[in-house]
Amino acid sequence: MKIQGRCRNCEREFPIDLLVQDARRAGQCPFCAIPMDQHYGAMLIEALEQLQRVGTIMTATLKKVESLGPYLELDIESVLGPIRAALGAREAASAKRKETEEASEAERAAGRAAG
Repeated sequence: MKIQGRCRNCEREFPIDLLVQDARRAGQCPFCAIPMDQHYGAMLIEALEQLQRVGTIMTATLKKVESLGPYLELDIESVLGPIRAALGAREAASAKRKETEEASEAERAAGRAAG
């Protein structure tokens, strides 16, 4: 499974594979080079790699059972609903963290300018 991401700095979209391909730039936006996470970059890369593996496994497993169980209907929302909810929570937390980090940096810069 190929997962797409978007940089909140330059607003460009890219496959998350680009965040892990080059060890020298791992975790950096492939376009503007801003770190996707300045404090937990290695954990982010590990989680993204795992996310892609799990997505690939899930897709392959669904393909495997595609023609099995002719009388079984899987509720699509029971599969996708929790994923949507987790993605929504992740996006909200990520946006809040970005705001907090930017506010902290602005305070530090103001303190340096005043001092």
